[in-house]
Amino acid sequence: MCSELGKLTLDKVFRIRNIHPAWCVSDCSQASAKWEIRCLRYEIKDVQVPPWVKESMQLQVKADHRKRATALESEGTQETTINVAEGQKAEQINKLAKAEAKSVAIRLLSEAPAEQASHLLAPACYKS
Repeated sequence: MCSELGKLTLDKVFRIRNIHPAWCVSDCSQASAKWEIRCLRYEIKDVQVPPWVKESMQLQVKADHRKRATALESEGTQETTINVAEGQKAEQINKLAKAEAKSVAIRLLSEAPAEQASHLLAPACYKS
């Protein structure tokens, strides 16, 4: 079994250690069949690796965490930029709507007959 496990990558060994690999069970059962012993489960309990491998794995994990953090920060910045741009767009649309409303009001006043326009432009208390 050690030679079979040696063919796997360390990441895969850690991933399958709780899955009870079927090939291990079948190989053990075949090897022990002549003694009428049947293997039901094969468990990888302790994997010992050299310190430099552990350090390398820790560096890889740290790099993955930094990569994910950078990606999340970038997504947050992008969402913030989009939200600000949408807010500015809504503000511009609001200003444009107000300007169009004023334009329509001025046009209506300019098209009204002179006596109605003066009545609309000046409140009653200012009329002589």
